[in-house]
Amino acid sequence: MRVHGLGVGLALLLSGCGAFSGNGSGATNSYIGSWLYFSGTESQTCDDGTAPTMPLQGNALTITQGASSSELVVQEGPCQVTFVIGSSGATLTHEQECTFSGTGSNSGGTFTYTANISFTQSSLVYNNDSDLRIAQADRRILQYPGKRLDCEVNTNGSLQKLNGRE
Repeated sequence: MRVHGLGVGLALLLSGCGAFSGNGSGATNSYIGSWLYFSGTESQTCDDGTAPTMPLQGNALTITQGASSSELVVQEGPCQVTFVIGSSGATLTHEQECTFSGTGSNSGGTFTYTANISFTQSSLVYNNDSDLRIAQADRRILQYPGKRLDCEVNTNGSLQKLNGRE
């Protein structure tokens, strides 16, 4: 069973140059909208010895304005994570968690699971009108009947903007 993306991509420190300078709503507006991964991978190292790597291409996320003019809220799947804009990009405001339940299936049939994701490091770098780089490290604990899986996850990807401010 795997859970990928933000909850499904969010992303370790990535270098790049932003197309904006400073904080505030001007910089924030550049990020706001719907985004689609056009490249990237998510690499997991799990306590059961598995180490899957999955492509992110085709996954989506949405970025909206946060509580202040320098905050962003990233929504991907069931998880929301808050970032703050700085001079070279946006970073997590602090370590954040997301817990959700879902249904999965395997050769044994359908089952219900609970996932807990702890986002420890994440950055967004806005490169131009349509390119966003994301890098993230998180820990995911997945519990389902008879099993608990603990994974360290690194996500790195590039996204294209699908639309402007919503």
